[in-house]
Amino acid sequence: MWPPPPLEEEEEEEGEWVEEVRLEVIEFLLKRYGSLTPADIARALGWKTKEVREFLVRLEHWGRVERVKLGRKQVWAYREGPAALMYY
Repeated sequence: MWPPPPLEEEEEEEGEWVEEVRLEVIEFLLKRYGSLTPADIARALGWKTKEVREFLVRLEHWGRVERVKLGRKQVWAYREGPAALMYY
């Protein structure tokens, strides 16, 4: 009567789906509200700051967000497009 427990493959797919959603949520917050610290994002979503930092680093690696240093603090901002290259 009850459905059988999910197979390992189904569990992995579900984990990937959840990570994609988290990445999109963080990206949306940065688009909508501008520059935020990882602590601000973690507080808004009820996540741990360490988790948020890991997702931000992944998004930065893909070129979707950028890290901006303001004094001793670092904030993260949504990157509108590809980084502009300047030639001299």
